[in-house]
Amino acid sequence: MFFKIAFLLCGIFLFCEARRNCTRAVGRVICKASPAHQKNASIEMLDEDVLIDDPMNATRTDENGKFEVYGCASDIIGDPDPYIKVRTQCNSKEEKIIKTKVMQIFVPKVADFGDIILDK
Repeated sequence: MFFKIAFLLCGIFLFCEARRNCTRAVGRVICKASPAHQKNASIEMLDEDVLIDDPMNATRTDENGKFEVYGCASDIIGDPDPYIKVRTQCNSKEEKIIKTKVMQIFVPKVADFGDIILDK
């Protein structure tokens, strides 16, 4: 019985001690072959985890391909590992998914991805 209570308390402590961080990312997607595909591209910010990545937030690009997304996540061990996923049909009838590298940049700093070229 003592073991069960100790295990439960330990789990509650770990959950309460989860590290929560927020990040803001900006950038622009470019589709040289078909600039119309720059507009309204899906941008997702996720926290990379071992099993299932946690969604942090999502947005769409404007008519010039620019985006800004802000999201927060918590990890029990260490800081969140946010990254950006871009869904596009640039140069393809099939949807392509482009995943950026994990960024360890948290507010007040901004993760500036600059130009992301879609038709490589």
